[in-house]
Order: sequence, then structure tokens, then C-alpha cells
Amino acid sequence: AEAVLLDLAGNRQLVEAIGQHSRAWMSRHWAPKEMAQHFLDAYAHVISHPGQSFPIRGEAVSIVQEWMDVRLNDLVWANRHKRWPQVMPDWVRSLRGSAGKALRGIGLK
Repeated sequence: AEAVLLDLAGNRQLVEAIGQHSRAWMSRHWAPKEMAQHFLDAYAHVISHPGQSFPIRGEAVSIVQEWMDVRLNDLVWANRHKRWPQVMPDWVRSLRGSAGKALRGIGLK
């Protein structure tokens, strides 16, 4: 979340544009009939195009939509990746296991 907030804090115009875009989107697309049609379209796409990603819906991609669809997700995943544990090479894991067995064998662990 930190990277996302810092990115947004540095771009007031983008934040205002996201707010305007979000309000307009909700007004245009959140009707129950509209939502039901999206689900029907999604199921039809999955059936007719198995294994393919969904096409971009709506108008031409604006800077707001580009940021929300791509950059926001990139920032979230990059931040998550920073917290993932480092994978230990097999030779280090084996060495640690052998050292642990040796220490337990002499009563030090």
C-alpha cells in the first residue's frame, strides 16, 4: 500500500481524475441489468475463448484506466514481492540440516 499511496501522493491531477472517472463509471455501469449483462458476457467469453484473457471493455483506455488496470496492480504485486521470503539454495539447506544434526548429536542443539 505504501508504494501506491506514494505514487498517488505525487500526482494530484491523477487523484482528481481517478475520482471523476470513478463517479462517472459508477453512474454508468452499476445498474443491476448492466451488471447481469457483464456476467453473461464473461461466461460467453470463457466458453468461446478458453484460456484467453478478457478484452478491454469500454472506451479507449485513458490515463486513469491505464493506471488502474496496469500500474496499480504492478505496484501492489511489487510490494508483496518485497515481503516474500528468500528461497534458500539447496546446498545451503543441506549444509544447515547437516550442521543441525551434528549439533544435536553432541547435545548442543
